[in-house]
Amino acid sequence: MTNFFEREITTHIKIELLKRALQTSPDWNARAAFNLIDSQRQGYISHPQIYAFLFSNGVDATDEELIAIIRRIDSSGNGTLEFSEFVAVTEPIVLKMQNIVHVEDQGIHIGAKRSLEGEYSQPFVKKTGPKEVV
Repeated sequence: MTNFFEREITTHIKIELLKRALQTSPDWNARAAFNLIDSQRQGYISHPQIYAFLFSNGVDATDEELIAIIRRIDSSGNGTLEFSEFVAVTEPIVLKMQNIVHVEDQGIHIGAKRSLEGEYSQPFVKKTGPKEVV
């Protein structure tokens, strides 16, 4: 179960880093990207448009995968993706944290089994100053 959570967290971090790189790219334009997928200029992105875009870029997604994409992004629940939903999913999450307690596991892999006795019985905790985590 620990490996599952580690993979999920790692994937989430990679996605956020990619979104940050996208947002800081000088040629990134959310409206142009949205319009590229919304080829019929309907003002929203539909299931067939997502399929066509992915297929033209070498991804042959199944109906289940397309439905999952729409459900994940569609905050209004209408089955399509509006521009505001598209922007929300492409913007990186910025968390501003202050006085965070940072827990280190003294170099021991958190998911690994370890003895609860001796020098590794308690994690090392230190207080840090203001940080901005992305």
